[in-house]
Order: sequence, then structure tokens, then C-alpha cells
Amino acid sequence: MSLIEKIYTKSVSARRGFVQIIIVTVIALAFGAAAIFGYQKFLKKSPAVGQKIETQASPSVSADETAKWKTYNAADFVTTQNPALYHFSIKYPPDWQSKAFLYFMSPDFQAPLNAQDTVFKGAFIQVQASQAYTESFPTLMDWFNDFFKDPRSSGPPPDNPTPITLNIGSLGKIDGLQYDQEICIQAPKPLSKCTADSTGKSLTKLFVHNNVMYHFILTSEDDPIKYMPILDDMISAFKLTSNETANWKTYTNTKLGYSIKYPSTWLINNDSEDDVYIRNQNFATKESQAKPRYPKSGYPQDYIYIRILSNINPQEVPGYSKPIDWYKDLASKKGKVNDVEGTLDLNTVNNFSLGGKQSIVVKSSYDEVMALLLTPVDEDVHRILISPYEKLNDAEVSRILSTFKFTQ
Repeated sequence: MSLIEKIYTKSVSARRGFVQIIIVTVIALAFGAAAIFGYQKFLKKSPAVGQKIETQASPSVSADETAKWKTYNAADFVTTQNPALYHFSIKYPPDWQSKAFLYFMSPDFQAPLNAQDTVFKGAFIQVQASQAYTESFPTLMDWFNDFFKDPRSSGPPPDNPTPITLNIGSLGKIDGLQYDQEICIQAPKPLSKCTADSTGKSLTKLFVHNNVMYHFILTSEDDPIKYMPILDDMISAFKLTSNETANWKTYTNTKLGYSIKYPSTWLINNDSEDDVYIRNQNFATKESQAKPRYPKSGYPQDYIYIRILSNINPQEVPGYSKPIDWYKDLASKKGKVNDVEGTLDLNTVNNFSLGGKQSIVVKSSYDEVMALLLTPVDEDVHRILISPYEKLNDAEVSRILSTFKFTQ
């Protein structure tokens, strides 16, 4: 049995700030699972803000050697709310181990095995992808500084991000950011304080391409710099892979200003540009009629639809002069319950991403139980309904929503 069964990192993501909580679950041959919790504080050891550095400053592994490295195709292993973000491959040294959640561990990696053991040795690298919200800012640094003005961001912002230039194998040179952190690794029960043996250091490099932010997070027991050649070569070997949506059909709505792709096996009803249905089957066929159905809507229980409606106007939102005010109120979980599309469950309001814009999603009792996806567009609110609600995280539905783009 492997020493590590699972390592989980809560990612650097929108609305949660760049303070990461690292949770590691370790399986020892003679022990049960033991959780590892982390807390972080930002260091001040990076070069001065504004000083751009090149990743080639550290020595690289030779091209001949990286040719012998293993290849990891992220799309084959990752199942997330938006798996379409993970259409890429990376390479890693043959003596390193790969685990779920895109973790790569050095040959000497060791984590605490029980409450008495706090030793953390070796290093690991995690790769993450998340939707970027940077298009309104001239540079990544401008976005970074503005991001932490949001009161919902958790933890203080780091004061040492450094602009860098990354050499990406399939993308060439791309501007990015780099910052480092101190991490306290703890065994199952929280420690009263960190010890020398339980402290690690983390260095993150990130870049944005096509509205996706890619994070490369290197964590080691002492100084991440000695592992930088491997980190940089993993980044240089990064390649975007073919997207299975390439052969899907595309619908473009010129009135509302959006486009979306859908599988060729799905159906679309676009008689009205203000109310477009994309569905996985024709529920009027004899085959569909023979299936178990929902009692309220009468739809087959394996029926999925994505319904894209016109923007909310003031008349549809009682009590609000502008739809955007209603959106902001709902986003803070204070919106009225009986507004649009049935009854909204305010306990289910969550952040979402649609077409590169930060959106929210909330559960509604319209039809059976469905998801109401809302995106601010100027002074209006764009609406998409996904039914049933539990299909919001379905891999195929996620891929369809990932293709949504605003065209004006």
C-alpha cells in the first residue's frame, strides 16, 4: 500500500483569496488514515514588487532528460465542477509519484503518519486550473491587487507577489506571478504551535491563458528553490490537449449576445431568441414516455435541459428598480425568496463562472428542483436554468456551460 492515499489542497480560487488550506490524508502500512491540516502565512522573501524575473534564472534539466519523463493527461483523471478547464498534459520525473488531484511527489516525500509524528520531508507539486477574472485589468498585478479589496476574500493579501515570465512549451513566453508562503503541517490533532520539523515552505507560479488561470504550487520541507529546476521544466512541458467539444454544434444568439456549444446528440429549440432550450432527448417520443417521470413537470427522470432566457428586466423583479441590484442582494444571500423562477433557496447561493464572468448559482423549486445560474451583464442579469439541479455538476453539462461565451 502506498504511503499516501490522498492529498487534497483547497485551491487558490475566486472569492476565497490566495490563502490555501492544505489537507493531507496519509495511509501508513500499519496505521489507519490520518488527516493533515495546514495553515499559512505569507512571507516577505520574494524580489521587490514590480521586478520581473525570468524562470530560466534557475538551472534546467536537459531536454534529453525531460524526454524520458512521464506524461500526465489531466483530462483523463480530473473530475471537477468544470472539467473542461483541465484539457492539458504535463510531464514529471520518472522517480516522482503522481496522485489524484494533480499531485506529484518527490522520491523522498514523507508526511506525518499520526498525532505524535509531525515530520514533513521532501516536496510535492500540485497543478490547478480555475476560471480567471482578469480581462478587466491591464496586468495580472492589477488584478491581484484589486482582488483582495473584496471583503469576501479570506485572509490578508500577500505583499510579495513578483511578476515573472514563464516559458510554456506549447504557448511560448507568458507573463505570470510568483509568490511564496510558509506552511505548518500538522498531524490529526491541531498543534499548539509549529515546530521546526512540521514547517514547510511553498512557492506558487501562475499564469492566465484563454480566461483560465493555471497554478503550479511547489511545497517542500525547507527551501523550494532546490526543486525549482523540476518545477520550471514541468511548466515548460505544459501542453494544451484537444478539446472534445471541437466537433460539437454551435448556437449563436445575436440578440442577447452569446454563443454556446452542445453535443451533436443533443437537441435545441431556438424558435425564440429570448427562450432557448438545449436538451439531451426528445421527451415526447414513445421511448421517453415509457421512462419514470417527475411528478411535477412530467419530464423523464433522465431528462436534462439547459434553458437560456432573456435578461431580467425591472418588471420581473418586484421591489427593485434595477435587476443588477437584485443580483447583488441575492449574491449576498439577502435577496427575496419569491422573485423569479419559483422559490429560491438562499442557503444554496454559490459562486460560479460563466463566459469568463463571475456569476452565482442558486437552487430553485421551478419545475422539480433546478439550478438558476445568474450573470451580471451591464445593468441586467443573464439567466440560465439547468434541470435537474443535481446535474449542475454533471461532466457533460459542465463541458457545455464551459463553452458559453458573451459575444458583445
